Amino acid sequence: MDINKLFKEISSLQKDAQQKQAELEEKEFVGTSAGNAVSITLKGNYECVDVKVSKEMLSEDYEDILSDAILSAINAAVKQIQDELDEISSSMTSGMKFPGM
Repeated sequence: MDINKLFKEISSLQKDAQQKQAELEEKEFVGTSAGNAVSITLKGNYECVDVKVSKEMLSEDYEDILSDAILSAINAAVKQIQDELDEISSSMTSGMKFPGM
């Protein structure tokens, strides 16, 4: 294989990866829990940009489960980001042929 062609392909992949990373960092992911009573919005760089809790969840009746609901919503949003990262990684490496593999 021509080494110059290989370097061009690598450079192109690197630029594509940087662009996808920048797009992901600006994308918002919403995790919800407790029947949508709690929602957490994270950007792709894991920055929390919004937290919503229904009035019902703020009552004393639900104070014991509120922290669990918040954690669950955060974890749901983080999983969405991780799934998107996996999808991006998979799409970028599909079709690549590695010597010896």
